Amino acid sequence: MSKPILNLDYENQTILFISDMHIPYHHQDSMEFLSALKEVYDPDLVISLGDLGDFHAISFHDTDPDLYSAGEELEQLKAYSQELEEIFPSMFIVGSNHGDLALRKALSNGLPRSMIREFNDIYGVGDDWFFVDDITIRTEADIPDIYVAHSIRKNAIQVAQQRGQRFIQGHFHESFGINYAGNPNSLLWGVNSGCLIDKTSQAFAYGKLNLNRPILGTVVVENGIPTCLPMVLSKEGRWIQEVL
Repeated sequence: MSKPILNLDYENQTILFISDMHIPYHHQDSMEFLSALKEVYDPDLVISLGDLGDFHAISFHDTDPDLYSAGEELEQLKAYSQELEEIFPSMFIVGSNHGDLALRKALSNGLPRSMIREFNDIYGVGDDWFFVDDITIRTEADIPDIYVAHSIRKNAIQVAQQRGQRFIQGHFHESFGINYAGNPNSLLWGVNSGCLIDKTSQAFAYGKLNLNRPILGTVVVENGIPTCLPMVLSKEGRWIQEVL
């Protein structure tokens, strides 16, 4: 995969970042939520922060035999990815620990990259979905780049300060928020994007005793300013059909 640098006047653009979905173990209303965000924000650029697919059945960790088999999970992934492609025909997807499991498993078993299918084939989507390692977004204006990765460390603003770039990441399902830091030259921000998982699924049983629980939502950057967009649920666990 590549590490693209996108030259974008992002202070005059809208970028939608899709937080971890873990298809097919995503929240049942997440597609409808994302479709509503598209209607409201009409983004110029859409970026998935990774873990778009879960690949639970081929994990390096123990798997739950009551969940989908590897073949069933792949078919579900393709179907839901194609549904998401209908909403966002063009999208960048950054590399991640779950999203890259097919590649990681192949390499761990000694297969050369030339024998491995392209991610677009695995997900069953067209060539306007771009699977990349990470992304740097630059603008001609005298403002910091935005660096996009699945995860570096939980403290996102610390990463932003160390890199001298604005920074957004996924991975940390229980972390959802924005922190700012200023220096003599610029204003930096670091964002943790939450997730869009079905937190009741057995795929996430590993976190059932955690004091902190997953926060559903995602992030939009308009005119260089990030906003967290919570996916608020009713007491029955369904999206309330309102973009806040």
